[in-house]
Amino acid sequence: MRGAFFFLQLCKDGLAMAKNDLEIEKKYIIHDEETFLKIKEEASRLAIPGLKATKFAGPLIRHDTYYDTAANALLGQSMAFRMGLKSANEARLTFKAPTNHEHTRREIEESLSPASAERRLRGKENCRVIAALREVIGAEPIFPRLRVSKLFWALDGRDWFLVFGFVTYAGARGALERFDLEVEAKREGDAQLVEKVGGLLRDRYRLREDPRSKYEVGMTEVG
Repeated sequence: MRGAFFFLQLCKDGLAMAKNDLEIEKKYIIHDEETFLKIKEEASRLAIPGLKATKFAGPLIRHDTYYDTAANALLGQSMAFRMGLKSANEARLTFKAPTNHEHTRREIEESLSPASAERRLRGKENCRVIAALREVIGAEPIFPRLRVSKLFWALDGRDWFLVFGFVTYAGARGALERFDLEVEAKREGDAQLVEKVGGLLRDRYRLREDPRSKYEVGMTEVG
């Protein structure tokens, strides 16, 4: 959820995310629907104990298609490349580098029209995201490997944001459905803040940490 020009807005009233190329986040699994509903209810009232939040948004929908080479070169290096559709008029191309021990990774993203995104996927146009991808895989062709659909809600704090919801992973071996939650810093260098907020949420809702990217989860389970 990050970008090269990044000022991602989750809804029309402008729930702001981060504006840099570093993604600092913690990922968790919500064990059941009852826990998910409790999180949503408390978040909607800006009333999660211990967290000061300013905005709540949702439900929101996003559809992502992840691409890789025939040998899954990106997956093997803990990288990912995807095209996401937010609406009929807005797409996003995203390249993700590997995550380090501080839960930080370089992420480059560009918002554009679906038609422009398709042209860049076919090599008809270049951009910063495609350039980063080609640095890794060269001229190798890429193919769709995994589709991920998210029905999600978001909570905006001063220096962090929280995204949670229902995720469907669809791959060659079937589909996986589960509730996921992510905490992400808005600025570079906030790994300790993400750790603190994530720990508070983990303890309150008995969440289980899953450090894998969505691409790694989907390919491991159903890819």
